[in-house]
Amino acid sequence: METRMIKNVCAPAVVLGQRIVIVGGYTRRILAYDPQTNKFAKCADMKDRKMHHGATVMGNKLYVTGGRRLTTDCSIEDSASFDCYDPETDTWTSQGQLPHKLFDHACLTLQCIPHMSIHS
Repeated sequence: METRMIKNVCAPAVVLGQRIVIVGGYTRRILAYDPQTNKFAKCADMKDRKMHHGATVMGNKLYVTGGRRLTTDCSIEDSASFDCYDPETDTWTSQGQLPHKLFDHACLTLQCIPHMSIHS
């Protein structure tokens, strides 16, 4: 994964379908690892180079929140971005902005599991 030139620093990873997806880390790069074939596949790059961001999966889509982005002049800016990756189309779309800039955070998807009441 990492080389002397590329580091996945502060890059979250999520399970998306049957693959483990590594999201950014001082880079725009998205890599998907398929444990069944033991191979990596490159996905569409994010718009910005990111680190210290959050990532989660809902409804077979990857959502990335906040973080810090590396600008074209190599300065670091905190971010309020909220972006979505669709693996079906291999594309990214903006979902708007978070209420505040956010970094060094985690995301967690909670799924409701229906339950049946037992009546006597």
